[in-house]
Amino acid sequence: MLKQAKLPRFVALTPRTINIANWLAQQIKQREDIDWSVCRGLREKGELCSTSRITLASLESTEEPRKKEIFNEYVEALGDAMGNDIKAGCKADYIVCNGEIMALRVKTMVVNDGSKLSDVVTRTKQSDDSESGGRTEFISTNAIPHITLCIGPDANPGQANTMLMAVFGPDNADSPQNCPDGWSVIPVSLRFGAVLQKFK
Repeated sequence: MLKQAKLPRFVALTPRTINIANWLAQQIKQREDIDWSVCRGLREKGELCSTSRITLASLESTEEPRKKEIFNEYVEALGDAMGNDIKAGCKADYIVCNGEIMALRVKTMVVNDGSKLSDVVTRTKQSDDSESGGRTEFISTNAIPHITLCIGPDANPGQANTMLMAVFGPDNADSPQNCPDGWSVIPVSLRFGAVLQKFK
């Protein structure tokens, strides 16, 4: 009897053209026009995330049929490899920090080569330029795709989703809808390349 391969814990896009931790340190150092006090306080008491990634689907969330379908499709696309040449062009636009967790909101994740991906895990969004048609983007099971940057001692990574939804709403609005007292919502402009990988 053949042994079934162990499923990965999650599938994610991993930045390849930038070191996110170094980029964050530069932002805090160079952008003196921003009040970084909440972010600095968390960095002093919390733990910087050692691996930067945008989780697209996790095994933990496969109890919901649609999320299970997305997870299985990503796993199938990756096959036996931990990662491959499925690439994305990503754009991040806000850092949000509530003193317990800090995250970088990723607004777009455009598929650079979607030939291996089905429409289960991608969607076409209309481009601003009507001549060029639409762009194909990765689908995430998180309401708001993000990279968790830092976690406080009493927090867990899943709280980043709740925090971001409190700011951008469940539909992931283009701009912040709310900024609770004591939180930092900082606009940034960051473009980077990423690759699709699975994590055991």
